[in-house]
Amino acid sequence: MSSEPLVSAWITMPLAALTLIALAAHVAHLHSAPMPASRRRIRTMNGSVMLVTVPSLAVAVSWVSPHESRLFVLAWTACVALLGMMVVLAATDMVNNMRLYRSERVALKAEYRSRRLMISESRPSQPDGAGDEAT
Repeated sequence: MSSEPLVSAWITMPLAALTLIALAAHVAHLHSAPMPASRRRIRTMNGSVMLVTVPSLAVAVSWVSPHESRLFVLAWTACVALLGMMVVLAATDMVNNMRLYRSERVALKAEYRSRRLMISESRPSQPDGAGDEAT
């Protein structure tokens, strides 16, 4: 078994730093983006988990060698747990989006019905047979 890490830190650390900058900008932008509060909370939480996952993966790949078996297993278990949390939060976001879609659809249907009712009430009533064709 090699005592070297899986990948050189010269490769992973700059990539991790760029990813962290992009993620931080994304999370910061979420607070000013127009969206429902529930969606903002879920996505902010997922972004925060990602901000922890990226350095954890970088450390697991570039600093922990497979030779240090206990530390190696601990680091990769933490990474897998964080990735699992990201998947759960993404699934929560998906279910939340379906809930928001259904409530928006119900609201639009109600608005459509009320406008149809207003239009039908505002039309003058026609006398009996006014719309019939003569045969």
